[in-house]
Amino acid sequence: MCTHIRQIWTENFCVYGARKVWHQLKREKITVARCLMKRMDLKGAVRGK
Repeated sequence: MCTHIRQIWTENFCVYGARKVWHQLKREKITVARCLMKRMDLKGAVRGK
């Protein structure tokens, strides 16, 4: 499971954060807790204000 999550993250140029990876998994009919994404420390694109 963790390898599939990392694969989604790298396929999207490491721009997807935990929330977007979680939504992508939902689209693929894979149920996983969103807290798992945060535990894997997926960082999305950093946007300044």
